[in-house]
Amino acid sequence: MIVKGVGKSGAAWKLTGYSGTGPKKGTWRISGIENVARNINLELMKLKARSSAGLVEAATLILNDANKTSPTVPVDFGILRASTFVTPLLTPKTKDPYVVLGYGTNYAAAVHEMMESPSGKPINWSRPGSGPKFLEASLKRNSAQVIHIIKNTP
Repeated sequence: MIVKGVGKSGAAWKLTGYSGTGPKKGTWRISGIENVARNINLELMKLKARSSAGLVEAATLILNDANKTSPTVPVDFGILRASTFVTPLLTPKTKDPYVVLGYGTNYAAAVHEMMESPSGKPINWSRPGSGPKFLEASLKRNSAQVIHIIKNTP
């Protein structure tokens, strides 16, 4: 008995088996499986690349939204707002994609977390609608859209 097939990617495989009685009964041999495995791995790499592109697109959405929707990024001279970055990376062991996003100034975290001034007085944010937790708020606001982007980015 011989069973042949062609995978979605065009890789051919063949399963050869012996039926009936005798010493070869129940013996099966698969040939061409290397092609199938190689093509499966190629498809997985395409998915990882697609996931990486979706992660970058979603991260960019988050940073853009933090600049447009209240609470927005505070602006004094515009250095914080201009320091946005999105860096796509792969985990060392599994090579799974992820992104690092944020603001590159040395004071970005302090401004993000500044719920009150050091003196305890209310903060007079220079840009209307700006304030602390601007990145966190954008992440929360856009979580459903982020998932949609990552799932559907070609």
